Amino acid sequence: MNILHMTDLHFSRDTAENEIREKWNHIEERLKEALRDKKVDTIALTGDITCHGDLCEFRQAKRFLLEIAGLLSVKREKIFFCPGNHDADTDGKGSSFYHYQSFLNEFYGKSDYDYLVKKKDKKTGEKRKYRFASINTCTETSLQFFDEAVIPDKAFLQLDGLGDNNYVVLLMHHQPEVIKN
Repeated sequence: MNILHMTDLHFSRDTAENEIREKWNHIEERLKEALRDKKVDTIALTGDITCHGDLCEFRQAKRFLLEIAGLLSVKREKIFFCPGNHDADTDGKGSSFYHYQSFLNEFYGKSDYDYLVKKKDKKTGEKRKYRFASINTCTETSLQFFDEAVIPDKAFLQLDGLGDNNYVVLLMHHQPEVIKN
């Protein structure tokens, strides 16, 4: 399975649309060049899609991601996300991922989505399941603790029940050394 991994895109309400377009045109060209003879099966984004967690920033990201998906022939349901600390709607008193959740609902066109990909193994011909588990390490994000990470105990429950001959791809934003628990 070939996975295109992207992180820290930081779409910003403070950047002019033409500046964003110019940067992403360059990235699209480089991707086409680098992936010319390769098939991308999925795209994984591991946080900080936005700078401020604003809806307008998520809209910018959605446009870009759908363009990249089209360029690489990756279906929308094979694009997987986990949030970063910049994706929270942080007001200083705590955080909410309301805009992030709205983005996911709009992106997938539904509120329940499964991060599961089924693919035939090229060597054995056996069907494999790839579970993309998204763990939010930013659940306690606030302006005071903006760069600290916590993994809720319940986050690992989604990994149960995969059975044999399956793979798990764990998506999380923060590096291990900043995780408090």
